Amino acid sequence: MNKKSNALLIIVAILVIAGLIVWMEKYYDPSHNLFNTTSPFISDIENRVLISGNVYPSIEVEVKSSISGIVEKLYVEIGNEVRAGDDMARVKLVPSPTQVENAGSNVTAAFIEFENAEKEYNRDLKLYESNVIALADLERVQKQYDLARQRYESAQNQMSILMDGYASATGVSNIIQAPISGTVIELPLEEGASVIERNNFNVGTSLAVIAQMDYFLFKGKVNEMDLVKLHTGMPITISLNAMPDKKIQVTIEKIYPRGVMEQGMMKYLIEARFKVENDFIHVRSGYTATAELVLESRNDVLCLDEKYLIFANDSTFVELIDGKTSIRKYVKTGISDGIKIEILEGLTVSDKVKIMEQ
Repeated sequence: MNKKSNALLIIVAILVIAGLIVWMEKYYDPSHNLFNTTSPFISDIENRVLISGNVYPSIEVEVKSSISGIVEKLYVEIGNEVRAGDDMARVKLVPSPTQVENAGSNVTAAFIEFENAEKEYNRDLKLYESNVIALADLERVQKQYDLARQRYESAQNQMSILMDGYASATGVSNIIQAPISGTVIELPLEEGASVIERNNFNVGTSLAVIAQMDYFLFKGKVNEMDLVKLHTGMPITISLNAMPDKKIQVTIEKIYPRGVMEQGMMKYLIEARFKVENDFIHVRSGYTATAELVLESRNDVLCLDEKYLIFANDSTFVELIDGKTSIRKYVKTGISDGIKIEILEGLTVSDKVKIMEQ
């Protein structure tokens, strides 16, 4: 009895296995469990590039002093509006003992020379009025007198500038005035700080920075691969991070011919100018901004999600479903927006592209 039961069980098991094999061959489709399919579609596509940068006033002027000394008084604060000619700071001269001594000696010597010249002139003037000397002799003495007076006045002015910082006779002042109208955006020095004068051999110390805030420049850097597709006059859209809902339509004004190396990649600076309209929130120098450029665009073209492509040996392929089998097929692609890509050759809207389940 046991032998018959065991034999029966073995026969049933064999029949079950054989039936399962036959069913799998006829009805089981492994693709139903391993992957789904998608098809190409018709769509518009744009190749856009985003450029990060900052905005700065189009005109910024550094205010510098023509005399060296110490900042004695600041008349403005950051954010103040100033007009050309307004007082901004007063610089106090700090002469050395040697300078004071030399200036005093020059004044004394010039005064002695002037006093002698004045006496000689007054004496010769009386002689000329008495017809004792000729007019030419008087003119010669008068010239020496005028020169001596001029040297004395110059020595006095130099002493006044050195000691007081101001000479009323010449208009030379230690008051630093605004060269242009605008907004004070930077005051790098405080009262008591040292100031170096601006001259032919020194750029001088900056006392303040004045900017005209009606026009701004966007400055951003692009890599060399995108640069070849750009040109001046190309439209771009700028959005400020502080005002994400405000879009500014401008054009590229300048592309710098010289690049800088950043993180192993050569990048080139571009500039675009825009006017600050009345409906703007107050724009500040240095605001972070993003510029969006459309490099290429296509309308009503065959597209496929880029994630379904297979890249191998500098070529592009897709897995097509043909009945119950899949085949790898070469496709030619066009522009991409980072999500979908243009299909130039190799697919139609009726093709089924294999999608591996994640």
